[in-house]
Formats: sequence, C-alpha cells, structure tokens
Amino acid sequence: MTQAVQTFLENYEAALAKGDSTLITSLYADSFMFADPSSSVRVVERTAFAAMLPKRTDFFATVGLQKTKLGEVHEQLLSEGYHLVLMTWTMHFKKAGKLIQSVNKATYILAEQDGQLYIVFQLDHQNLMQRVRELGLL
Repeated sequence: MTQAVQTFLENYEAALAKGDSTLITSLYADSFMFADPSSSVRVVERTAFAAMLPKRTDFFATVGLQKTKLGEVHEQLLSEGYHLVLMTWTMHFKKAGKLIQSVNKATYILAEQDGQLYIVFQLDHQNLMQRVRELGLL
C-alpha cells in the first residue's frame, strides 16, 4: 500500500473513532458516487452527506457500535492520481454485555486533487442496515 493511501485510511479510521463528521466529510470529493449490493448507484453531494452523517453516527451508537477498525487493504493504481482500494472494516458492537463483530467489505476509488486524496466512489459490499438486523442489534 502506498504511504498516501495508508495515511488517508488511518485518518478515516481516526475520524470514525472520534465520530468527527466534519473530518469524515472532508475525505470525500464535493460529489461522489455511492453504490450498494442492490445495484443502486447514486451521486451524493458532500453537503447532503454532511447533513446525513450525524444521523448515521447516532443510529450506530444506539445499536451499540463501539468502534470501527481498518482490516485488510489491497490497493491498485488505476492511472495517475486514481487508486482502487479494496478493504475490510471490522465493526465492534456491544449489546447486553455481549461483544459482536461484523467484518464488512468496501471498495473505494480515491482521486488525488491538489496533493490530497478524496473518495470519489464507494461500494459497500453489504447492506449495513440488513447486517445490523442479522446480528440482532435492532
């Protein structure tokens, strides 16, 4: 993994750990594409994402999310300034004193602009809401 991508992902993980919506939002391009397992693909504006993110953070807190940790990462340079990153995130939940882990896969395309990396495409390989239900967290 390149140092730039490693630093980017460490910053992303730290922002998630702090619940820092502003920092998380800053890691995304002004507009980006989001896709999920249902083959739904949509363009998301950073401002709309910023407005939604605190609600998402609050929801995951209510279902017992304790932390999200970076897992395996595979990077491929697509072309100058574009990185394909396939990775896993492990979400650690606590419910009724029981620890529950969920390993989730995601694919990102990161674009370099003005010396910074930004997410321009994100594919979640699982439906996180469905996963929360499957784990009995709702």
